Amino acid sequence: MGISAMRHTHAPDAGSSPQPGSVTTRHLVQAIGVYAIARLLLVAVVAAAIMAVGPLIGRDVDFFIAAVFAVLISMPLSLAVFAAQRKKVNATIAAFDAQRTASAARTSPQFRKADRRS
Repeated sequence: MGISAMRHTHAPDAGSSPQPGSVTTRHLVQAIGVYAIARLLLVAVVAAAIMAVGPLIGRDVDFFIAAVFAVLISMPLSLAVFAAQRKKVNATIAAFDAQRTASAARTSPQFRKADRRS
């Protein structure tokens, strides 16, 4: 499959893992972007929860302190909460890498032949 044909492939179904040859750079960036945005939203939700709970227990919580604790809390929490999305990102990266490796293996003999002719 040529480069132009690879760009016009469709995204795999959300429930299935992507197959080599079917993942474009756009799909890879999209999968990573969705996961990153979800993790950032989790940090925002945890920070808002910390700031909301502070006055309830009689403490004023600074935004910077809430943000630091939100990052520390959301890092391991996101591993559990977004496990399916993380597995999808890993599968997309693996498929993209396999596709790139296969493409390099196909084009490498062509370059060797061109070098011998020169």
